[in-house]
Amino acid sequence: MIAIISGTNRMDSNTHKIATICKNIVESENSNAQLIDLKSMSGVSLDSTMYVPDNQDAVVAKTQDEILLPSNKWIIIIPEYNGGIPGIFKLFIDILSTRLKDETFQNKTALIIGVAAGRAGNARGLDYLTNCLNYLGMNVYPSKLPISSIGLVLENDTLDEGTMDILSSTIQRFIKS
Repeated sequence: MIAIISGTNRMDSNTHKIATICKNIVESENSNAQLIDLKSMSGVSLDSTMYVPDNQDAVVAKTQDEILLPSNKWIIIIPEYNGGIPGIFKLFIDILSTRLKDETFQNKTALIIGVAAGRAGNARGLDYLTNCLNYLGMNVYPSKLPISSIGLVLENDTLDEGTMDILSSTIQRFIKS
C-alpha cells in the first residue's frame, strides 16, 4: 500500500486536489493507495500531552496504525507556506514520532511533491522536508517534483497535459522503484 498525504488542513486546497490526482494515478497502476487528508486532523488535541506516546489522539493513532505503519512508500504533497511547509504537517510528523517512531519512518521511501503559486514549486520546503524525513530514517526519492504556478496548470481539478504527464511518469517510476 502507498500512503498519500495531503500536507495541509486548508479547505478546498490545491494540495488536496493534487493528492487526489496522485491517488488516481497510483490506483491506475494497480497499486493500493490510501489518502490521508490533514483536514481530518482538525479535532486533534494540541496540548503538551500529545507528546506522551500513550496519550496519542485516537485519530492520529488509527492513521498511523492502519495506513502509515503498513505502507513502505509515501507520496507527500506539500504546499508552500511562507517559504516552507505548513505547520499542521510538521505537527503531524512530530506527533507521529512520539509513538512507534522507528516503525513508522525507518527505511520507508517518500516521493515529495511541492505545490506553489510561484515559480519555484516550494523548492525550499522540499529541501527542508527532505532533511526532516532523512533525520527520521526515511529515504527520499531523488526525483522531487515541484509544481509551480499551480493556478495556471490546475483548472477545474484537472492538470494541464504537460504537468499531468510529468506527474504520471514520476509516480510510475516511484511505484516501480
